[in-house]
Amino acid sequence: MIKRLFLFLVFMGLSAFYAQAQVYYTDAFRYTYRPLPTGSARALSLGGAQGALGGDATALLVNPAGIGLFRRAEVAVGIDYGNSLLQSNYLENTNTATRDKIGLSHAAAIFATPQSLSGQSLQFGISYVRSHDFRQDTYYQASNPYSSLADVWTEEAAGIHAGVFEAEAANNEIYDLASLAYATFVINPYADDSTAYYTEFRDVNNQLVAPILQEERVKESGNRSVFNITVGGQVQEKVYWGATVGVEVINYQRENVYKERLSRTAADGELQAFTLRQRYTATGGGLYLGLGVIVRPVETLRLGISVQTPTGFSLYETSRASIESESVGFSKVSASMLPYEYDFRYRSPWRATGSLFWQIKKYGFVTADVEWIPYRQMGVSGSDDNFDESGERRAIQETFRNTIQARVGAEARLGSWYVRSGVCYTPSPLRSGQDYYDAMAFTAGIGYRLQGFQLSVGGIWAHYSSLYQPYVSQQYFSPTVERKHRYMQWQFSTHWYF
Repeated sequence: MIKRLFLFLVFMGLSAFYAQAQVYYTDAFRYTYRPLPTGSARALSLGGAQGALGGDATALLVNPAGIGLFRRAEVAVGIDYGNSLLQSNYLENTNTATRDKIGLSHAAAIFATPQSLSGQSLQFGISYVRSHDFRQDTYYQASNPYSSLADVWTEEAAGIHAGVFEAEAANNEIYDLASLAYATFVINPYADDSTAYYTEFRDVNNQLVAPILQEERVKESGNRSVFNITVGGQVQEKVYWGATVGVEVINYQRENVYKERLSRTAADGELQAFTLRQRYTATGGGLYLGLGVIVRPVETLRLGISVQTPTGFSLYETSRASIESESVGFSKVSASMLPYEYDFRYRSPWRATGSLFWQIKKYGFVTADVEWIPYRQMGVSGSDDNFDESGERRAIQETFRNTIQARVGAEARLGSWYVRSGVCYTPSPLRSGQDYYDAMAFTAGIGYRLQGFQLSVGGIWAHYSSLYQPYVSQQYFSPTVERKHRYMQWQFSTHWYF
């Protein structure tokens, strides 16, 4: 189990050093894990607890039965501003990277029919919600006296004749990072054995000639968004029901710039430094269905339950890499890998939510959700016979556990003003190493409402930690980056009623 966690943390690393290994269960986790509540400014202020709230366009993402509480048409739009701060501790050296971001968080239109004589009504809505935000920057740097990424490439190249790498470089058909390192003289074959390799960062006794100055800067972008068509209604203000068809879209990009430089001037003709640049993208979409019911056993209490089917995503990924090296007395040398393209499928897990809403006279209310997220039901599959689907399935079962996300919020009414607060707790989905990805989010906000208009402002403060290994060597020291994630987000939502 510890070994599986170790491998997961390696492959979850922001670098794509091992992209050619085609490990996809970590991608499934990236697209599933959602530590922050989502929705309108009102919903965010309540910790995302909106399953039995209803009457809010973004609540339909959690429980489509909430559409049954609308009594008139509504148009809603939200814009948010966020800041991510990621603190990295690498070899006892701490660095911080921040990222500001602004964008459309949601937009929706709801249409309602008048209540019939039998006490029934029907509602229809379309909505867009950004459910996951991948935007963040990472930076770390330190002096490493133990190992180099070049060591890993010597290990990966071992057993392959140098003539193979020579032919790939000559034909400009470089397929992996070890071959790319060879083409740029980051690694070289021994004179007496063309299937064994060394790096000039090490001397004849296989010791580093000097500490290596290492740094990496990573920029991640993109989101996972949901477009919903929802229909629902109510029966005599006692039972509310809803069904939704959702189209989910994933758009993810990552750019890495990793550098190593010898901490002293290298000998004439020997390697001084190299820079590895990589770009990875994944895009695609899929469909899901959602069903929900809310019942009102007494006037002040609503109970809700909803279920969402898995989304079957078809994703297209691309990966590019290049190395530029610098040797003393020579011009810089650069080379690029052939672009890597691949189609794969990702299946998100089922989701089920139980909700409660308790009205406290005219003073306000308390609302709560518990959402079951069975991470072990995630699935990935490839587009060819080389894809190790059974290995990916086994990795998911051994690495993850099913969890329950808890969300609680409260609202107090002060005339036309509303004051809100909430909390969202996301337990770690890892079976081991549960200190990582264990997230807590605190929320607060205010709202102001007139007869046909409402304006809300909501804020989130969230934190969790993770672990990342830039590379893993079979023979030498494998360094670790400890990361602390801090998020702050403000959202402004407007609602017009007709």
